[in-house]
Amino acid sequence: MIFARAISAPDETIVTVPLNDATPEMADMRTLVIVGNSQTRRVGRWVYAPRQVR
Repeated sequence: MIFARAISAPDETIVTVPLNDATPEMADMRTLVIVGNSQTRRVGRWVYAPRQVR
C-alpha cells in the first residue's frame, strides 16, 4: 500500500508498506491511499503493479 499525504505541500510524505503493516493512523483526509495487487513490487523508490492486457 502507498500512503501519499499532503501531495505538493511542504509537509508531503509518501510511505510504502505491505498490507499487513498498514494501520488506520497512516491515513487522514489529506491522504491518497493506493492498493496494489498480488504482483505489486517495489523497484527502487518506485512501486510497480503490472497489469495483464487481454
